[in-house]
Amino acid sequence: MTASKGYTAYAQHDAASIVVTTTAELSAALKQLAAGSGGTILLDGAGGPYDIIAFHLGSSATPILIGPLDPDVPPVIHEMKLTSSSYIAVTGMYFDGATTPKGPDIKVNGGRNVEIVGNTMHGTADGFLSEDGTATQGNSLASVRASSNMLFSDNTVSNYLHGFGVLDSTGLIFTNNDVSQLQGDGFRGGGLNNAVISDNHMHDFLGSTQTMNHSDMIQLWGTWTQSPNRDITISGNLLDAGNDAATQGIFIMNEWFSKAGSPAAGYFQNISITDN
Repeated sequence: MTASKGYTAYAQHDAASIVVTTTAELSAALKQLAAGSGGTILLDGAGGPYDIIAFHLGSSATPILIGPLDPDVPPVIHEMKLTSSSYIAVTGMYFDGATTPKGPDIKVNGGRNVEIVGNTMHGTADGFLSEDGTATQGNSLASVRASSNMLFSDNTVSNYLHGFGVLDSTGLIFTNNDVSQLQGDGFRGGGLNNAVISDNHMHDFLGSTQTMNHSDMIQLWGTWTQSPNRDITISGNLLDAGNDAATQGIFIMNEWFSKAGSPAAGYFQNISITDN
């Protein structure tokens, strides 16, 4: 998998096209296309809001594209949960974090070749987070676990506690995203293998007191992971605090380096940090 600014266009996306106006119709369309030859699901922005739920759906033979019926009217998404699902691409959506106050808006567990490209995502965080402040603590955007070959690109992310979080996954590409107004971390993860974090613009974070949260734009760790981070490229990112809270740029530490019996003990390996 190589860095890209668009989802993969499979020929099977043209095998069928289904227009939906409700979550129930969307769920039925996912099952129908996964049982057939794949295809495209078009969400009517005048309908919804929608939940994208997939459980053991999709394959290389039945790739599914989920997009807007009218690109000028982005469908509103409450939440997206993909469990052991593969070859699903989502584009042109508006993820409304206000409808998932406990978050995260996106959960991917055991996914393969999931692509989230060209969406807008807006959470509930509205100011600097402190013990004695009045700011609303935002929900988090994404939790990805035990997944492979995932692409998250060209998305606009704002007003969350944390942005994109990933654990124990391989072949991840996180590229060309605009991330701003977060109280915590922009990208955070551990147990990564063969990951690319490139050409993102992270800027103007809301921030928090460090007693409440360890704020970084990009953070890699070792706690509760199944292996040390390895083969990771962090390049071409623009990290700019702007006029908002001070935020650490890139923070990397294996807290379980010497933890006896931990699969994550030991050195992180082959991490390249260039041109940021």
